[in-house]
Amino acid sequence: MTTVGGPKDYRYFLPRVLQLAIEEPTWLGLEPPLLTWRIQKGGWSNFSQEKREAVLGVFAHAMARGLSAHPFDDVSYLSWWSGAAALDWPVERGCEIIRSLHGQNVALQLATSIVEEYPNLLKEGRLKAQFAEEYEDEAALSEMTRFLLSDETEARIIEASSGASDDDVSMILEPALAYIELFRST
Repeated sequence: MTTVGGPKDYRYFLPRVLQLAIEEPTWLGLEPPLLTWRIQKGGWSNFSQEKREAVLGVFAHAMARGLSAHPFDDVSYLSWWSGAAALDWPVERGCEIIRSLHGQNVALQLATSIVEEYPNLLKEGRLKAQFAEEYEDEAALSEMTRFLLSDETEARIIEASSGASDDDVSMILEPALAYIELFRST
């Protein structure tokens, strides 16, 4: 696991590690993909249901927090969502979080994901794993892709366009709408 301990040690420190990942996400080693990998290596399958729910609750909270921020300030929501999915959290729960949040930043986050992931969407037909490919869940990534490219997401982006800054419209929202259209036509 680390140079100072094994899976049992990591599980012991995991609450503090997750706290730091939320409060001080700039620390090296606290990125959602790395956390996911370490949690899996730390015996995720042996965690009690209570501990699993607590960990997934942190991932859900971090995802919601990321979605609520402007993409220039935080682009971590997709990594948290992918990480949670890799820990067997249903993708639909992430979709429910997105649906429950309101505001322009949510649409900007979704649009940013489409713009940033577009080359991989064309190449692979789905989102790229945010972490080690050995933990890639192709079905989950495909489900996340369908949601990002859905009519629901497109409508949200269109709605946000009316109140967004000119820069956000030209650099994020319009390209995302164009990419959605291009992807559907391929």
